[in-house]
Amino acid sequence: MTSSVAPIQSSAAVTIISALILLRILVGCHRHSGENNYLGKVDGYGGDYEAQRHWMEITLHLPIGQWYTYDLTYWGLDYPPLTAYVSYVCGFLSHVLVGPESVALFTSRAFEDVTHKAFMRASVLVLDAMIYFSAVWVIAKRLEPKDAKERIWIVGLALAQPSMILVDHGHFQYNSVSLGLAMWSFHFMTLIGSDTIQPFTNCVIG
Repeated sequence: MTSSVAPIQSSAAVTIISALILLRILVGCHRHSGENNYLGKVDGYGGDYEAQRHWMEITLHLPIGQWYTYDLTYWGLDYPPLTAYVSYVCGFLSHVLVGPESVALFTSRAFEDVTHKAFMRASVLVLDAMIYFSAVWVIAKRLEPKDAKERIWIVGLALAQPSMILVDHGHFQYNSVSLGLAMWSFHFMTLIGSDTIQPFTNCVIG
């Protein structure tokens, strides 16, 4: 009986996760915050999409000592250092995969190339799956180590949270990165014998 149920539960988990990934892709097909500057801001182009792109160019081109002081009137960086390094990695990949013009310091402001938009959307999706999805799965296994059905329900409900999907994949942010890192930190911090890693996790969520 158990051997026959396991493949069904595995298939259900794959189906639910695949559907939630597809939902994120479909949401990402709609307009992002500040697209073509339709918000009409005077002191800064666009919205959070441009802010995220701008933070990539800041972290890529400036030393860390200037990350939080550079031109604060134009989308000043407000990420903590760990998630700011995620912006650095995304900026580096954008420089290589899309082109240096996508993250050129100052001159790339208001850059909205179609290829770069696809890259930005993909970066949110990949980071969401790598950091947030995995953290939800690990914590769900801790909450329900034996009942796979309940575990699938926990994962499905957590990953279907509407505000996370709409804000990150529609409006455009990377909240799943911060939340996922916090969840991973909580996971390691509460493990028995985690004294060696606890100082690091305290820094991550602190």
